[in-house]
Amino acid sequence: MTCRRLLRCTRPFGLAVAILLVLGTGAFAGVGVWTLTGVPLTATQYTLTTFTLTVTDLSLLDEIGCVVVNATSSFSVSSVGVGNASNGRAWVGSHTSTTFTVQSLDGGGRLQAPASLTFTVDATPLASGIHAWSAVAYRQQDCSGTAVPGVPAVTITVLTGTPTPTPQATPSVTPRPTPQPSGSPMPTPTPTPSPGQTASAVPSVVPSASSVASPRPVASAAVVNPPVAASSGASAHPPAQPPPPRRGPRD
Repeated sequence: MTCRRLLRCTRPFGLAVAILLVLGTGAFAGVGVWTLTGVPLTATQYTLTTFTLTVTDLSLLDEIGCVVVNATSSFSVSSVGVGNASNGRAWVGSHTSTTFTVQSLDGGGRLQAPASLTFTVDATPLASGIHAWSAVAYRQQDCSGTAVPGVPAVTITVLTGTPTPTPQATPSVTPRPTPQPSGSPMPTPTPTPSPGQTASAVPSVVPSASSVASPRPVASAAVVNPPVAASSGASAHPPAQPPPPRRGPRD
């Protein structure tokens, strides 16, 4: 009788516990507790900044294999650096100009509470003001399937800055081509001798020994004997006259 009364008393209690467990499990699974934190939370417009973010899984029922963060068009993302998670498994990262993704290389690297992953993001703020980076987590490491419940975000305050001026390109100077000489070259001028200085003539042709003509013999003229003076006591003879020239047959 006592046992029967005890069972009757415990039945409502057991049913209530079962209902609480079912409701509690569904409620906890729906919360999907995981966090995304980052530093620094303040940056300057137009200044490249390295942000360090940490994803932590706090749910005993959900695993995280991929996280996608939207930095919005107010930031220009240039690189993502990822190491190993706290469970020792490797993760990798990728990015576009406004979003970045970190994911496990395999299913064994998924984050299970209280595992976490820390990574860095290089981004340049393009607009001043307060901006929220929203994030979505997935169980599958290829970022497919149903997202893990939860909407963590990182809020960053961007101070007004001055854009860096773009350096002007220095124009290159093209050297002018060297002009090519046209026509015949000018003759070298002959130096003019100064007054009182005689220029020596240079023979144009040196006669060879064979070109020199041999002298012709010259006929000797008739020798005319001069008159001999008469000595004292001798008769003087008239001087001899030269013979008359010969005449030809026509004379």
